[in-house]
Amino acid sequence: MEVRHTAKNKVRIAHVGPPEDVVYEDDYMVIDRAPTDEELKKILKEIIREKGRPVTWDELRRELSGIAGEDRLRRVLTDMIWADEVVEMIDGSFGLPGMETIYVPRQIKKRVRPLVPPKFRERWGDLIDTYGSIRAAIRALARGRVKIAKREKKVVAYR
Repeated sequence: MEVRHTAKNKVRIAHVGPPEDVVYEDDYMVIDRAPTDEELKKILKEIIREKGRPVTWDELRRELSGIAGEDRLRRVLTDMIWADEVVEMIDGSFGLPGMETIYVPRQIKKRVRPLVPPKFRERWGDLIDTYGSIRAAIRALARGRVKIAKREKKVVAYR
């Protein structure tokens, strides 16, 4: 979808999807049907792939505003994390599998609760235990003190 402003300060949303998705259309707006969960998964993967880096919750929410609500987005992301289609990074951003090996986490003020704590613990637990806290682990990753093995998904800490 593309947002265009008309001369009378009214917003027109230009439809760019297939015509069968249009539910309603008039001179000022086009309303599409909401994507299914499977389509939303494809959209999420495409957003992350286009950015070329893990994206934050706020970025995803902004990109998908008007398409999917927060609860639905959270549910689909949770399903994708359980299926290992998306990786929740140590700083709370979301990336595609393999991105964790090259990603340098952002320094954050406060880490939010992981969407899927067991998967988060499985992926990042050893590193957090080694450094004592999520914040300390993020600092170690940012400073290059830690190497993440690609295949085994294990963390090797250098001190």
